[in-house]
Amino acid sequence: MQPALRKPLRSPATTLSGLRLHRRLCGSFLLAVPLLVCTSNALAADSLANHAGAAAWSPVGADPAGRFQILLSGSHGDPSPLAGTVRIRMLPGIHLDAPPPQLGTEVTALWTGELLAPVAAEGWSYLGVALRAKTVAGSNLAERHVVWVEPDLILICDFLLPAEPATSRFLLRAADRFEWDAAREHHLLELPTAGATVRHLFPQPLEFSQRQDDAASGESQARPSWTLEGVTPKPEGALAMLTVLVPHEAGARRRMLAFKRLEGTLAIGARVHRDGYPTLVAFRKPGVTGPASLTGLDFTGPVAVHVSRPRKR
Repeated sequence: MQPALRKPLRSPATTLSGLRLHRRLCGSFLLAVPLLVCTSNALAADSLANHAGAAAWSPVGADPAGRFQILLSGSHGDPSPLAGTVRIRMLPGIHLDAPPPQLGTEVTALWTGELLAPVAAEGWSYLGVALRAKTVAGSNLAERHVVWVEPDLILICDFLLPAEPATSRFLLRAADRFEWDAAREHHLLELPTAGATVRHLFPQPLEFSQRQDDAASGESQARPSWTLEGVTPKPEGALAMLTVLVPHEAGARRRMLAFKRLEGTLAIGARVHRDGYPTLVAFRKPGVTGPASLTGLDFTGPVAVHVSRPRKR
């Protein structure tokens, strides 16, 4: 039996209730977020309209220093070429896009994207989208979950449920090439004023390729013109992909980054070390009801975040 994906919220606005915050003497904190109930139109009011393809950009989070803003696009119930796209605005005027996954060797039918309940918590925030695309074989279903952890960590979790087994393609688009760091097994993007480190976490190595997209002359540097594509090595049924992005200002890339994919029967996630301090992000698997857990991190909602901080002297 295929796992059931979560139902989208038609009015993706919410207030936070029942948030549990456990502070520890070691200087870390644990945030476990319960499922949320829509009670207002606050997020809808904050949405950034984009009328092309009936898409609308909604904020996931932003760096308090004003360097980065993370957005996620829904589609108001209509198919859109932008539905499910994650956009990282790296000021001034440059952005990095993560379009929704593509299934099979051909371009998939356009996704319909309905936003899930957002979360705003101390030091991090979350937004998700439920995706559906009609094909000849039936409907491809997906969930895309995006977590922003201050000051510079973005984790995208894609749960895919294709109508039939297919290879899956995961895309990133930017204004310049992504360089492959073979020793650290991640990609680097360096632009004049900003950049990002990118790590794909999947049980098997992806097959990567890059291409330069056609662009009209005179277009702004902010328009992405290079596409990085990672393809699963074989056709898969249900799968989960984790994509980690760590943006930075020019010349201020993290000295040390380490990434590890974690998976249990109830949840999946990643532990990311930034300059020696670990952050654990866990996502509930589709179809799982009741409490979920990942490596000792227990939670009752769609996501949980555990951040370790340096001790204050």
